[in-house]
Amino acid sequence: MSLQPELNRVQEQALAGLRPKQGLRTHIFNFYRTKPLGAFGATMALFILIVAIFAPAIRTHDPYITDHEKLYAAPSSEMYFGGDTLGRDVFSRIVTGARISIKVGLISALVGCALGMVIGVSSGYFGGLYDLAIQRLIGGPCDWGGPPAHNVSTHDSQRNGDLYRHVHILDGRCSYRRGFS
Repeated sequence: MSLQPELNRVQEQALAGLRPKQGLRTHIFNFYRTKPLGAFGATMALFILIVAIFAPAIRTHDPYITDHEKLYAAPSSEMYFGGDTLGRDVFSRIVTGARISIKVGLISALVGCALGMVIGVSSGYFGGLYDLAIQRLIGGPCDWGGPPAHNVSTHDSQRNGDLYRHVHILDGRCSYRRGFS
């Protein structure tokens, strides 16, 4: 019996520790190359986060002060995206809105995690009927085809020269057994 295959395996393992490890730049490049849509989403999320962090330095005007001389102002070097109905700078309002959106998203995620943790831990701790009731309340709407989730869409149609706005309510019940109905 030859020890050569075992020796080759041991040598390969020893050399693996000596090879240079891939750096962060290589991992990021591979991520962009293999998953371009995920990389685009991550880039946009990072961009919005950076804008939200540096919002006071990026915005050009106070987003809340109105200027009646600049009502519906066209985009210019002073107001990049123009003015709104009250003469406020639209660019500054968008930059400030990014900061508010990040705060709302983080707070809602933290509240959701905290409530989910409290409900889940209490359900596991007490068990029995309490656990069963929590399971039915949480999983019930999807298991039963439960309360409908309404999506509202609108479209304009031309009828006899008049413009009508139609509102469609789509009933999107979720069910594991039947799919979406």
